[in-house]
Amino acid sequence: MYINNQLATQIVETVKDICDHDINFIDCQGIIYASTDIKRIGSFHEAGLLAIKEKRIIEVYDDTSFNGSLQGVNLPVYYHDQIIAVIGISSKPDKVKKYAYLAQKITNLLIREKELNEFNRSQAEKMHYLLQSLLDQENLDSQYFSDMLKYFQLDLKNNYRLLIILAKRLVNEQSIIQELHSLAIPVYHYQYPNRFLAIIDADYFNRCEYKLKKLAGNQVSIAVGKQIPLIKLSESYHSALIALRNIQDHQYINYDVLTLEIILQSISIYDKKDYLNKTIAMLSLEDLNLLHIYFEEDMSLLNTANRLFIHKNTLQYKLDRIHKLCGYNPRKFRDANILYLALKLK
Repeated sequence: MYINNQLATQIVETVKDICDHDINFIDCQGIIYASTDIKRIGSFHEAGLLAIKEKRIIEVYDDTSFNGSLQGVNLPVYYHDQIIAVIGISSKPDKVKKYAYLAQKITNLLIREKELNEFNRSQAEKMHYLLQSLLDQENLDSQYFSDMLKYFQLDLKNNYRLLIILAKRLVNEQSIIQELHSLAIPVYHYQYPNRFLAIIDADYFNRCEYKLKKLAGNQVSIAVGKQIPLIKLSESYHSALIALRNIQDHQYINYDVLTLEIILQSISIYDKKDYLNKTIAMLSLEDLNLLHIYFEEDMSLLNTANRLFIHKNTLQYKLDRIHKLCGYNPRKFRDANILYLALKLK
C-alpha cells in the first residue's frame, strides 16, 4: 500500500500531538517524506533504511551514529505483514521508547481509516457505474458491466424496481446510507443535493415494502418505480419520476397505485396551460379548494357541506357561481370530469 504525503503528514502530526517530539515518516528507500521538522523532509535517513532491511526497531543513541539520523527510535510500519515505511521519534531512546507502540497503533488506525475510505469510494464508483449504465442503456456488453452484475449479485433477467429517495433538509447523507444497508439494498447512488437512486429486487420489495413505508416520513420521501426486468431499469426510473411528481403531501408513493396520473404526465406543458386557461384559470383558490373537497366526497352535497361547515344551500350557491365563472357545471357528470381533470393537471 502506498501512503501518500497527505496521510503521512497526518500521521506525524497526530503522533507528535501525543508525545510532543518531532516525528519523521521514512519511505522504503530511506527518504524522509513527511516530518514535523520541515527542514528534514527529503533527506536520507540511514537508521530508517536499516529498520526496513532488518525488519526491526532501530534505536539511535548518538546523532553521528547513522547518516542523516538523530537520536531516537525508528520502528517499521507493517501493512498485511509487509513493511511499507518507518516512523521515527526524535529524542533520547529511553525517553521516547514508551511512545513506540502507541505510534504504531495510531499509524495503523489511520492507515485502516484510509483503506476503508478508499473501499467505500470504490464501492460508490462501482454502484454509480452500474446504475448509470442501466439508466442510459450504455456499456451493457462490456466485461466490466458483467463483472459488476456478478459483484452485486444482480441478474438482468430478474425483476427489480427503481426507488427514488428524497432526503429532507438537514438530513445527514450517511444516515440514509445506513438505512439502505439495514434494508439490504445492494446498489444505490447519491445524487447531489438530496436524492438517492436505489435498485431493489421485486420479490424482496414485496416482503419489505412496509419497512420502506415506515422509513418514509419526517426524514425522507420515497417514490417507487414499476416492476421490470433489470435490463429495462430505465423504464422503472421513468415510472418512479411520474410517481414522484404525484407524491404531493404523501411521504411514500408507489407507481402501481397511479391510474389517471400516468396519462396526465404525457401531456405537454403547453397543452396543460391551454386546458387550464379554458377551464379553471378564472376560479379563486377558495373555489378550487371547494372543488377538491367536492370531488373527494364523490360530489355529495351533504358530505361536502359538512366538511366545509356550511349550509347545503350555500354550497349549491357556490357551485352555481363556479358554473357561471368557468362555464362548466360541477353537478353535471361530463362537466365535472372536465373540472376534475383540470384540478389534476394544476
